Amino acid sequence: MKYNDKYVSKLILRKSGSYLKLSLIIFVIMIALLCFSLLFYFNYSNDVKKNYTENDIVHILSLEGKYADNSYRNLNSIDKEEIEKIMDTKDIQGTVGFLYSINGATINDEYAVNLIGADRDAEDYISLEKMESDTFYTNDFKEEELEIDIPLIEVDNEGNVSSNDSNRITYPRKDVIAKKSIDYFSDDFEELYEVYVNEDTFSNILKKYYDEYNEMDSIYDAEVADKITVYSAYVYVDDLYQVDLAAEKLAKAGYDINYTFSAFDAMGSSLQKNGVLFFLMIAVLLIVASINLVLSLIAYVDMSRKDMGIMKFMGFSEKRLRAVYRRNINKIFAGLWLVAGICIVLLTVLMMDSQRISIIILMIIGVSILLGILDFIVNECYVRKVVKKELLFLIKETKQFE
Repeated sequence: MKYNDKYVSKLILRKSGSYLKLSLIIFVIMIALLCFSLLFYFNYSNDVKKNYTENDIVHILSLEGKYADNSYRNLNSIDKEEIEKIMDTKDIQGTVGFLYSINGATINDEYAVNLIGADRDAEDYISLEKMESDTFYTNDFKEEELEIDIPLIEVDNEGNVSSNDSNRITYPRKDVIAKKSIDYFSDDFEELYEVYVNEDTFSNILKKYYDEYNEMDSIYDAEVADKITVYSAYVYVDDLYQVDLAAEKLAKAGYDINYTFSAFDAMGSSLQKNGVLFFLMIAVLLIVASINLVLSLIAYVDMSRKDMGIMKFMGFSEKRLRAVYRRNINKIFAGLWLVAGICIVLLTVLMMDSQRISIIILMIIGVSILLGILDFIVNECYVRKVVKKELLFLIKETKQFE
């Protein structure tokens, strides 16, 4: 007499006890909790990345001046080289950008402006691309072309400074669209308008309109360093975990430092420890839930040993027996996979604002691998072992789970 294996599988599956059903519910709840925890951690990590790791302001040190010889002085262009040497000595990766200014410039004899020259390492604070020569960069004026009057400074024998004349410079204008923002360090009470040029243009203006700079090769010449006004200076540290180190070394060299987040080393270390602890906790929960599920399925197989013996007595081969139980166990894991997939999709849509598809795919792949491993353990390691038992062993009633 032939028996329909699918029908037999369905009959045996109906005999699964409440213990197995409860274990399946617990496993699904655990998977949902794990998904929720992972998504919560992803959100938290993204917030940290957005607000700190990838926030340019947190990477930037603003240099205000320098303490030297028991006095405080303004920065000069030579300080740039010294700061770069300090960073190289401590193997700190980053850039040192200086902004220089010419005071007293005006537009239409009406608007006082700071004409600011950005060196090559400071161009990212002004423009997304390399700054063009003979071009003004500003958002304070919207004309396509600007005319700026540069005062001609005269110094008399007694050291008095005066200006009775000016030269007009006309360049096209572009908007300031910065790659790296320094708005945090800007003075909200600054009344002067700001107009930027690149280093070459700034040097050419100095040499063309001011006699004292005629012979200079660059704004970094020692002879003119103290004469050129440093408008502001910034150090951009590539590695956020080196910001505190850079600030410490520069402060030790006498530089007056201002920066936004002075405790990221401690916070970063704490985040790393919390991350390790979080994943250890997730791993423990996952292992416990998996062991519970495997033991429940093993109990389900044990409870049906008499059925195996009866089927074996009725002519079922070991291969057919394995197929009957493999079909049931695979059906259980397919149901778990479907429910877990629905939980993953719903939680990801509700909790994540970006990267939803990639997160869903990765988490479903992870759940699929886990369920595949558990399926292999039950089907190939345990069911195969049980169906090979002697007929007398299989029909011997067990009271273990009844």
